[in-house]
Order: sequence, then C-alpha cells, then structure tokens
Amino acid sequence: MHEHHRDRLRDKIFVNPDALNDYEVLELILFNAIPRKNTNDISHRLLDRFGSLYYVLDASEEELCEVPGISLRTAALIKLVPQMVKVSEINNA
Repeated sequence: MHEHHRDRLRDKIFVNPDALNDYEVLELILFNAIPRKNTNDISHRLLDRFGSLYYVLDASEEELCEVPGISLRTAALIKLVPQMVKVSEINNA
C-alpha cells in the first residue's frame, strides 16, 4: 500500500490537482524537506493543529516548529509556498 506512495501523489498533481486533499498537498510539500520519512502523519498533525491548509501556510515558523516532525528547514519550505503564490499573482496581473 505504501510502496510508490510518493510517486502516486506526484502523478495525481499532474492528472487531477483539484482532487488533492489538504493533507496530500502538505505531503507533497513535505516530501521535499523530509526525503526519507513518512510525511502523512506530519501533514495530519499540521492540519489538526492549525485547522486548514490556509492556516498551516499562515502559521509562523515558531508555531510550525512546535509540531512534532517539523524542523526549521521544513518550516522554511512551508513558508515559501505563499511567497511563490504572491510572485505568481504579481506576474499574472
């Protein structure tokens, strides 16, 4: 069941990105910061703590690092996502 999980999620982003659940979006982000660990539990802990993907992305680095499994490096990657969206919005305006 877990074999090739990351590959299936990566494929899903290209085939039907709107079908991704919030925890799957977080997993895709976390894959890049935590390459050799199951990130499913961490993504669920983030959502349990903050309530939604929006609030995870809006949390401070200190708040993010309070969640077990989130390091400063991982928090930095999470905080980068909203900045990438801002750049995209500016360039498309």
